[in-house]
Amino acid sequence: MDFQYDSKNDQLFINFTELTLQPVPGVLDKTFPAELQSEIGLLFSENGHLTGLEISPASKYFDDKKLAKYAQNENLTAAIKDTGLQPLSAQQYSASNASVLFEDKERDAHFGAIQQGSNTYKFGWVTDRNTPTIKWLDGHTCAVGIDKNFAIVNFQDDAIVLAPKLNTSFVELKVNNNILLVITQLEIFKISKDSYEIIATYDLPDFFVSIEILGDIYKVHCFDDSEITIA
Repeated sequence: MDFQYDSKNDQLFINFTELTLQPVPGVLDKTFPAELQSEIGLLFSENGHLTGLEISPASKYFDDKKLAKYAQNENLTAAIKDTGLQPLSAQQYSASNASVLFEDKERDAHFGAIQQGSNTYKFGWVTDRNTPTIKWLDGHTCAVGIDKNFAIVNFQDDAIVLAPKLNTSFVELKVNNNILLVITQLEIFKISKDSYEIIATYDLPDFFVSIEILGDIYKVHCFDDSEITIA
């Protein structure tokens, strides 16, 4: 699941990354008690699949400190411009001859591409309220993460150098010296920035909330207030 908190309107959006059920008439009446129906709503995609929940007021049900961790980034538009993401329509994506970085032909609702020189990689994603994380690791190597996808592409060699299978949704990428930390909701991949090989994989006891970088030590905080240390 993906969590996005709109602090201005005190709304928490919980997006399901796996569940795509057809809506059932009266499902809201059957799912929530009457007193909650004005505060918890179901979210559906344009084709009628259940995609998540909307909770408002979120602060009534969740701790403020935890909600702050899921606050929406108000500078996403500026960040997209800085990374070189090229938004594409579904038609543009289908017509493009660019190499595919990752895609889900059945579920993707948003599309984009990144380019350097004559090499272009296109990709798609499902989540409505997130934009891809795009980080340039050097002058010709770029990392992209969104949904349950993460990949590193070398434009100089025109090659995808790493694309690990993610069991849960990508959250963020941290770079510290020669180490990359690919953080998902329930796993962290520790990767060498020199070879782009996975050094270790760590399972989290609960959903990822935040991480502290203390030199070469990483302290990870989870939703249930548990912590793990990665060295």
